Amino acid sequence: MNKLEDVVKTLRSSVLRVRTGLLLIPSNKMSLIVDEAIRIDIEHFDANEYWLEKLPKNTKFAKISSKKIIKMADDISQIQSLDQCVLIYNFDLLISFLKYEDRKTLWAHLINNMPHRPRALLLAIPFSKESKELLPSKKHLDLLEKELRLATLT
Repeated sequence: MNKLEDVVKTLRSSVLRVRTGLLLIPSNKMSLIVDEAIRIDIEHFDANEYWLEKLPKNTKFAKISSKKIIKMADDISQIQSLDQCVLIYNFDLLISFLKYEDRKTLWAHLINNMPHRPRALLLAIPFSKESKELLPSKKHLDLLEKELRLATLT
């Protein structure tokens, strides 16, 4: 498995066409994600808070779709900042609302179809037996691993 620092270094470089990475973190360590972001000197966003802030006022229901999550990720990747890479956590909360086919669409787009964005995205996803269905396919995980876009915290 790749070291987190090596993945961030790769994502910050201009080597990759698509600079979306994945950080797998044990569910019981998710509370430490902001501390980890500070340790590796990377900007961080709470996906859930960002999503809620973008909703129109007085919204009672927010229909979550893969298209809307992709738009949110793309918007974050376009924000001008000194840091070329951003860690996004609580992303799993949004993904959990999607059906299986929509999750496949989401991951395929994030991993393959966001070329040459100003900022790389490092998506922190908790892993456990229960959250396995939220992860990309084995094929996508293998690609991320091979391209140094996948790290695991232990």
